[in-house]
Amino acid sequence: MRSTTAGMLVAVAGLAVAAPVPKEKAKLEDVFGEVADKKSECKFEMNKDGALAVTVPTTHPALEPDAHSTVPPMVGKKVTGDFVLTVRVTLALPKADEVKVGSLPPAVMAGVSVVSADSPSVGARCGTVRRLKGDEWKVANLHTSRKPLPPGGPGPFEINKMDVEAKGKPGDPTWLRVTRRGALVEVDTSGDGTSWVPFSVFKEKSWGETVSVGPVAFGCIDKEFSVTFDQYEIKPLKEEKK
Repeated sequence: MRSTTAGMLVAVAGLAVAAPVPKEKAKLEDVFGEVADKKSECKFEMNKDGALAVTVPTTHPALEPDAHSTVPPMVGKKVTGDFVLTVRVTLALPKADEVKVGSLPPAVMAGVSVVSADSPSVGARCGTVRRLKGDEWKVANLHTSRKPLPPGGPGPFEINKMDVEAKGKPGDPTWLRVTRRGALVEVDTSGDGTSWVPFSVFKEKSWGETVSVGPVAFGCIDKEFSVTFDQYEIKPLKEEKK
């Protein structure tokens, strides 16, 4: 009996030693970067798996998704050289019949923003959009870029925009992929993270070598909404894939 008890104690001790180490919670600055506006009333919450939930309150400055101004990342990292960014974006919106129609047509956008580190007014954003039409939310994908007209300088600016209705329901996730190869920028979208559809391709020389990259979310509705950004990854573009 004593030998059996001793064997059980050894087995239990072995199990204690082999217990998995608790996973350390992912840090916002490691995955997405630093919060750009320290005074922002938006909430930024990370979970242990590296997903970022952003809650946008009604006090956040109202902006239409197709507005011509540049919107910098809410949380961003500085990236130098060519890269590939992928992210899954999922919007959580109030019910359509709870939203009031004001001076701006109700709409929200969530996605990725890229701006020049030297000239923050120059950049591009791409993402998934929800617009209230009648009594329901309509889904679209939007890309807008803003750059100075020749010979450069602070302005005037040239605006390029693509706005396309998309398949899916308002709560469905959208995957985005942004690839930078020198002056060439490609934006692809996906409904499952596997099959990618080319969305826009443009040349941009005015960004400079280093850009600020990260999630962005905004809108013009009278209700709070939230966005989850996950499966987020920025990788240097390998030489052989250029």
